[in-house]
Amino acid sequence: MTETAHGLEARATATEMMVGLASILLLATWHVLLIALAALCAGIAGAWFCFRRQLRKQERATTSANGVLRQPDSVRADPQSLWFCAPDGLTVGPYSFEQLQAMAAAGHLSLGDLICRKEDQRWMEARCVVGLFQ
Repeated sequence: MTETAHGLEARATATEMMVGLASILLLATWHVLLIALAALCAGIAGAWFCFRRQLRKQERATTSANGVLRQPDSVRADPQSLWFCAPDGLTVGPYSFEQLQAMAAAGHLSLGDLICRKEDQRWMEARCVVGLFQ
């Protein structure tokens, strides 16, 4: 073989090696990306699992065996707290406690309507709030 043929053969071998290395690097990059994606999915799935577990725990705490909302014995109203109510199933508010008392006195709020203090976001029947219907 001539020197030119040796040079061409060496270049071809070097090119093949570079293509091979590039392929290996590309595969390694894809492998790393897939691992990162799997880790991200696992993190999201774990967060979702924790969220659902917390939600189920909260539902169990507020729901009796027959699916009815458990009601606290009574809730003392803080005059500074704000409240939401759902008299017709539509959430409205926030209202001050004095505004809720006026709504109850005018008949716009009944004992069984759901209300919620803005601070704790726990829904309860209006009858549970001490002093609301007096």
